[in-house]
Amino acid sequence: MDIKRFQNLKDNILKDNILLKFIVVVEALLIIFLVYVVVERTDSQKTVFMPPQTTYKEFWISGNQVSKSYLENIASFIAYNLLNVTSGNSNILLSNLLPLVDSSTFYEVKKELKQLQNYIVENQISRSFFLGYIKQTGKNQVTVYGSISDAISSKIIRTSKVKLVVDFKIKFGRFYIVNLSIKDD
Repeated sequence: MDIKRFQNLKDNILKDNILLKFIVVVEALLIIFLVYVVVERTDSQKTVFMPPQTTYKEFWISGNQVSKSYLENIASFIAYNLLNVTSGNSNILLSNLLPLVDSSTFYEVKKELKQLQNYIVENQISRSFFLGYIKQTGKNQVTVYGSISDAISSKIIRTSKVKLVVDFKIKFGRFYIVNLSIKDD
């Protein structure tokens, strides 16, 4: 009788053990599937910076690729904030650009922006920028062409054609400024 009870108990334990192993394997596969779904969903959601101006063109963003119209909107936003400044609003307009600057070059770009701001404030210059056109000049570079007029009080002291070269990178759909340079055209 003890052997039959022992054999019955052993069979029950083996069945429970097989059932438990099957459940653990199914749960492991389910966890792997759910992790995959979560990664896919979080990878498809992106934080996209859009300038606080009316957007006239449709745009798309996919991973580290963006449409030409998105680059044009961002480039015009950067150009207007960087080149349409007066001594009174230079601090506000340049601070609009700092959140877009990449962390690896943040201090260099901030230093250049501060030098530009100090030049405008010290000389009491009002600078106006007139957009010509925007062209993507490299894989991670966009150039804004236009004319710029510097004035002190009501007298125009300089008018010239310039190009603003914006080196950028896009990481997970977010636009980062790597470098800015203003050159005479």
